[in-house]
Amino acid sequence: MGKMKGLLVAVASVGALGAFTQAHAVTYFTVEANPSSQPAVKLSDAKDVTTDSAHEEGRGVAILDDTPSTFASGDSTIKPEKGDTLTDATFTPSDDKAFDDFSFRGQALVGGSTVTVDVWDQNGHEQTFTFDSEKNDQDFARFGIIGEPGETISKIEISDASGFKELKQFSFSLAPGVTGAVPEPSTWFLLIGGMFLLGTGLRMQRGLGLEQKLFE
Repeated sequence: MGKMKGLLVAVASVGALGAFTQAHAVTYFTVEANPSSQPAVKLSDAKDVTTDSAHEEGRGVAILDDTPSTFASGDSTIKPEKGDTLTDATFTPSDDKAFDDFSFRGQALVGGSTVTVDVWDQNGHEQTFTFDSEKNDQDFARFGIIGEPGETISKIEISDASGFKELKQFSFSLAPGVTGAVPEPSTWFLLIGGMFLLGTGLRMQRGLGLEQKLFE
């Protein structure tokens, strides 16, 4: 129900994005301005790099862009280094069946330039969306897509030949039936060890309580 409401919001938001077009005859994904209620993807803070790792709900996402950039976890922002121009960024989930929607915001260097969003599903099918940015160096409206039933995201590519001042506020959400990532073995050991220590502590407390009663 929430996603259906979001779809109605997306229809109203298309005007804010400019002339939205879909360059694919087959529909795997549809536009939804803000499909996810989840917090933004968490980036690793890094400077002067072209790759970064991120995670959402315990699932990994690899990020690659075409120029040295600063990746900031706050507001999940990618900004090109001074003198460089960011024109392309790609997001590849480690699990191609984990996420069924994606959204983002950003600022284009040139108002009226065309932003292209290519998305591939878990079977390698590609779908392309485009919209026109607004003014120079001004946030454009959040753009998002959501998979048709059974469709999940294997890769997202965002591009603008004129360049971005920044890309930000990336968000994925888990597909129906998908849970958070399974803990690593080391995490299991810590959990089991913690439970063992807790149990030992409780037994010691009971023992002390019994001794106190015997000596009363």
